[in-house]
Amino acid sequence: MKCGQCVSVCPTGAISLFDQVPEKVEVPETMAQDFE
Repeated sequence: MKCGQCVSVCPTGAISLFDQVPEKVEVPETMAQDFE
């Protein structure tokens, strides 16, 4: 799953997905701040 796809589908659930697969998903600092 690509980061962009998840964000466009469920921005609120993206953070949980990153929590489950941090090794496979790269989150830029700008994007991380957006979730916070």
